[in-house]
Amino acid sequence: MAPGDPNFTGRLYLDYTSVGTQHTVMLRLPTTSGVSDAVDKAVSAATVIATRMLSTDSVFAARYSDPGSDFTLPIAFTAVPGVIAPSGNTWLQDPESAFLSIRARSTTSGKRSGWQFYTPISTVGWPANNRFEPGESAPIDTFRINWTSVVEGTDGTLVPVVAIDDTLMQVYSYVNIALNSYWQRKQRISS
Repeated sequence: MAPGDPNFTGRLYLDYTSVGTQHTVMLRLPTTSGVSDAVDKAVSAATVIATRMLSTDSVFAARYSDPGSDFTLPIAFTAVPGVIAPSGNTWLQDPESAFLSIRARSTTSGKRSGWQFYTPISTVGWPANNRFEPGESAPIDTFRINWTSVVEGTDGTLVPVVAIDDTLMQVYSYVNIALNSYWQRKQRISS
């Protein structure tokens, strides 16, 4: 499949922290949307992300890039703090390198998309195949369902998140979990 123009759609960037380390997640918005749509989507997406964040972390900034543009500008955004208390709710080993990955595919072109969310928040256990299937973890199911609502635009914003070619997407029914080796290497270097 031929690569798409990375600047074809509008892009919303949410800056957040996980165990105090800054990360960014990007959402593509339709070419017909604008800054006001990005502001609404930023609040909606940040609210979902916050459900898998420590109360000491937050989604602290949002930026938007118009379709065709190669730079971003800050948009109006009030920080959304995480909702989970830090005590006893984090993975015991390498919590700063743990992330969830939600995948999707365009229903028209088949182009793949996905989002990674760093989160130290533990669940009832790490799945043996590094994937939460539906029904294996209620908090992860809720997170996936709410994120799917953000992607589909049924979250109250009425603006969907789109693939790189500006087509609608379907979110897969599972959530992957992994440890990022970059953060593990950073941990070794700093100790």
